[in-house]
Amino acid sequence: SHSVLVGFTAGAGILIALGQVNTLLGISIQNSAAMSTVQKMHYIILHIGETNKYALGLGILTMAIIVICKKISKNLPGALIGIVVPIFFIIAFSLEQKGVKLTGDMPSSLPPFQMVQFSFDGVRAIMSGALAISIIGLVEAISISKSLATNSHQNIDSNREFIGQGLSNLVGSFFQCLPASGSFSRSAICYTNGGVTRFTGILSGVFVAVILLFFAPYAKYIPNPCLAGVLIITGYNLVDKKEI
Repeated sequence: SHSVLVGFTAGAGILIALGQVNTLLGISIQNSAAMSTVQKMHYIILHIGETNKYALGLGILTMAIIVICKKISKNLPGALIGIVVPIFFIIAFSLEQKGVKLTGDMPSSLPPFQMVQFSFDGVRAIMSGALAISIIGLVEAISISKSLATNSHQNIDSNREFIGQGLSNLVGSFFQCLPASGSFSRSAICYTNGGVTRFTGILSGVFVAVILLFFAPYAKYIPNPCLAGVLIITGYNLVDKKEI
């Protein structure tokens, strides 16, 4: 039902935002991937004194830029501007040496083509895992698309999504890619920044490839707190207060 999708989207938005609080504050958490959101928040509260003021400042700067750009014009890429501007502060004041975490070195090449080794034993060994990953990936993608469709009012064709995701993973297997599915955070960032057609995903892939090939040495200066700021704003925008 519509109300369930509204609640699902709001819950996802809250989880996305809360999951970035420690990065925004510059608080490192060991084995954070194995911790629930509640456990992370409890850890943050106990270690709030370890907050890195430079990381927090950069994150707030990014969030402020996004909000201001949105008020000026919906066509302004607030998220992109909010990521690029803090890079100048990183370089000018050497904030990396003051504890601000950066994305770090990135590969400057695309994964090469490599023929998949087919064998009956290999298929039998991974079949159960592959089936589980496929089902979870498809359910996740449909849940995300239906949630965003409550705002965009687009019609979702699940069959075409299944075919598209299957073909993309089939081709990706020849380039050593991990199994791919939808991402709520990426999809939400895309939608809130004006992406409304399937061509958005194609352009996103092209731009990522261009950055890897030509701008990887510069991309390493992107501050993690600023990425956290983008995701927190995105999570907040997923909560449809009027519909709730």
